Amino acid sequence: MDADRRREAEDLLASGRIHEALSILNKSIEQERAADPEILYLLGVAHFRLGDFSIAESDLRKAISLDPSRADAFYYLGLAAERQKHNGNALKAYQTALALNPILEKAREKVDKLRGASTEATSNAVGLKTGAKQPESELVLPTTDAEFVEYERRRRKKEEIDQRAVRDAEVNLSHEAPEVFSRLPWWYKVGAAAFTVFFAFILIILTAGGLFLFLSFSRTVSEGGGTLEEKTREEKRLNEDVWRDEAHKIFCDQAKRQGLTPPDC
Repeated sequence: MDADRRREAEDLLASGRIHEALSILNKSIEQERAADPEILYLLGVAHFRLGDFSIAESDLRKAISLDPSRADAFYYLGLAAERQKHNGNALKAYQTALALNPILEKAREKVDKLRGASTEATSNAVGLKTGAKQPESELVLPTTDAEFVEYERRRRKKEEIDQRAVRDAEVNLSHEAPEVFSRLPWWYKVGAAAFTVFFAFILIILTAGGLFLFLSFSRTVSEGGGTLEEKTREEKRLNEDVWRDEAHKIFCDQAKRQGLTPPDC
């Protein structure tokens, strides 16, 4: 699924236009050659928001089968299972989401709730302050429209930060490449230079040898063609001489039978 369609579907979900989002996602599924876990995840979210919990669970399980590292898909799978009173499956899904991404506070709260423990006690045990403001880097999975808008804003910001970090790393690598070469030992540099010169020398010899063979072959073909032409010309001349002698002999024989004696017979 391309980024523009995904963003459009996410915006529609965030604004509560679920059916329009479903239309885009279903068209994307028809156009995709292979199953896309991103489309299936968004379909699961859309069906969950519509209250179709069994369909949402089916879509989310398909998304997880294609990409089992998605903590958000496991979280929504837990929500769909919990709404259907499948608390055992919901607990497993929340625990998996929490294992994949330990900063998912809502998944932690759901695990505590289903286990019968209070969120406050668990938060104190891991050194967290209940009700503290979430850092911008943490992504709390949404359950309401307002939370979904905030979730998308943070997720996009995180993607921009990650992309900027990748670009910066590539720039640093391109700048560091000459410095890395300059830090190599002298014998390595000499060996690399010698290998380069040797390789260039071999390449020149092979090129010159190939050119020489090509010119020699061309000359041989040219000379062979000239010799054949000369032989053909010589054979034609000999044939003409033989034909001329035979004609003259016949002429002389006919003249003698008639009692004539031509001077050249």
